[in-house]
Amino acid sequence: MDYNTVTDDITRLTDDLNTWSSTLCIPVNDSDDLLDISSAANGANSSVPPGAKNQPISFPTSKGLRSVYRFDPAVFFGQSSWDSLRSMLRSAVSGCNNISVQKTLPPNSMRAKYYILGCDHSRLYQPNGSISYLDEKVGPLHVVDEKAKRHKSFGSKSKGTLGMVAKTKKAIRQKCRESAVPRTPKKKDVRRCITGRAILKDDVCTMKLHVYMLHNNEWYLHSQSCLKHCNHPMLPSNAKAKSSMDMSPGTKTLVSTTI
Repeated sequence: MDYNTVTDDITRLTDDLNTWSSTLCIPVNDSDDLLDISSAANGANSSVPPGAKNQPISFPTSKGLRSVYRFDPAVFFGQSSWDSLRSMLRSAVSGCNNISVQKTLPPNSMRAKYYILGCDHSRLYQPNGSISYLDEKVGPLHVVDEKAKRHKSFGSKSKGTLGMVAKTKKAIRQKCRESAVPRTPKKKDVRRCITGRAILKDDVCTMKLHVYMLHNNEWYLHSQSCLKHCNHPMLPSNAKAKSSMDMSPGTKTLVSTTI
C-alpha cells in the first residue's frame, strides 16, 4: 500500500467536502411552498429568481445597492419587520445552522439599514491575551499596585461606646467557623471549550448575505451576497448541538480520560 497516495486521497477528499454551496429557500406567503432565491445571491452573475412575485419594475442598480430581488413588502416592510426577516434567513440557508448578523453598516442617503449575515466560520477567532503571574505576587503583571488607607473609627454617637469592639483572634476564628458554609465537592467537568470560528485568516468562510432597507421601507437582497462555503464541512439538516447533559455516563468517562 502506498501511504503517500492514501494521504493525498484523504486530503483531496477533505478539501472537496469543505467546499460547497448553500441554497436559499424562503417560504411563500400564504403557502407551504418554498421559493429558491439562490440565483439572486450569485455576485455579478445574479439573476431574478424564477417564480418570484411582487417584484418592482426596476431594481436598484448603483454599486452599493445592486439587487435583483425584493422581499415581499406585504410581509417585510420597515424596520419593525427585521427580526422576522432575520429569523427567516437563518432557517432558509441549507447546510449551515449558525447564521448570525456579523456587521451593521451606518445609514446614508441611499439606504436606511444595511446588515451583513454570515455563518460562524466566516468570523475570525480573536484569542484572549495571556495573563502572567509572579510567584511573590497575587495579581497579574502589568497591573498598577494600589494601597488602601485604613481610617480609625471615632466611635458611635453613644457616649462611652467605641465603634470597634476589641476581639481576640480566637473569638474571630470561632465565629468564622460557625458562619462558614460547608463546601460541596466539585463535579468533574468534561466539557471542552471549542469554537466554530476560523483560527487563521486564510480559513475564513466566504459565505455572506447582504440585506438592506431603502428609505421607502422596502427590503432587498444585495447581489454581492455569496452562498459558497469553504474550509468547513456541510451540516445535515437534522444536525443538533448537544451538551454534556446529552452524554451517557460511559461517554463522559471516555471524554474525561482523554482531556
